Amino acid sequence: MMNQRRFCSPTVPSILCLLLLIASPSTAIKIRASEATIILKCRGGVSYLQQNPNYSDDSDHNRFLPPMLGDPENNQIRRSHSSHDLNHNTDYNNNYNNNNDQYSARTHQQRQPKPIVQVVQEFFQQLHASSPALFYGSTSSILVFILWQIPQFASILRNNFVCSQYNLSKWRYHTMLTSIVSHTTLSHILMNLYGFLIFGKSIEPILKMNDMTLAAYCVFAGVFANAFFVKMHSDGSCIGLSGVTLSLLALDAKLHPSKEIGFLIRFIPIRLPAQYALTGLLIWSILGMMATMNGRSDGVAHATHFGGLIFGIGVYELMNRGIWRRWRRSWKQFRIPVSGRKVRALMGRDGKRLHSRN
Repeated sequence: MMNQRRFCSPTVPSILCLLLLIASPSTAIKIRASEATIILKCRGGVSYLQQNPNYSDDSDHNRFLPPMLGDPENNQIRRSHSSHDLNHNTDYNNNYNNNNDQYSARTHQQRQPKPIVQVVQEFFQQLHASSPALFYGSTSSILVFILWQIPQFASILRNNFVCSQYNLSKWRYHTMLTSIVSHTTLSHILMNLYGFLIFGKSIEPILKMNDMTLAAYCVFAGVFANAFFVKMHSDGSCIGLSGVTLSLLALDAKLHPSKEIGFLIRFIPIRLPAQYALTGLLIWSILGMMATMNGRSDGVAHATHFGGLIFGIGVYELMNRGIWRRWRRSWKQFRIPVSGRKVRALMGRDGKRLHSRN
């Protein structure tokens, strides 16, 4: 009976031994972790040196780690460098280790923001160049707000910057206009100035195309809103830019009904189309006026808000129906000429104006 040989699959140790026997003893792999260098010695005595570019013999191996508590600060903080900050030249990598401190200081200076005083100055300079009406309205509101914080000016401001039936009875009709730029609390002035700048910039180009300046619009809107408040509440007083701001909002909403407007109601952000926001503000103002007349006032001049909204809607209707253009055309015909042949025709030879006889 013939013996049968049993063939087994080679095991892992046997394969390793076979590879070690086949491999030449002259082949060696040496790794020096301290220098992060890999040296390969191949057959024939030829060696190949591969240097890790992230390390060098005289460098700190921890320089790529995040800074820890107690590490040096300012220009000695080691930072990662983005590609757009690097100097793309051939010898940068050679001089990188020597100029590391100077480069970190330079990039640190470049990342510094502008001083807050410079930012505010540039903002108001650009605002004055783009819209003088917005500039003077904002700066006057800020100035009067600062004066309200000084107790010595309280009596003067109450008599000249508060719209009320009492001041009007004292022949202080200028309060119908000066009360527009009067604010006593920080939240009040911030909300009004924010809406004033946002909607004023959106409306001003359209007003210019229809022969109306933003300054004139704001003056008439503020006076109309204050007059409506005095008519509805003879024993109350109002201050603030809310009537002008809401009139700008109403006109902007009628011109761009699908434009989204953001509100912050009790720290809850809400975004609505402008037409929906205008409807909601009208309902809120009417309910607020009814509550105030019933003795449940919440300290908000809802009548002023409603007057501003009505003024903005009314200006839109005048422009949309062409009435405002006809008024402007007729007003231009009644203007007194200042030069040309018409002046000489209206003036006598001795320079005196001619009068017609009946």
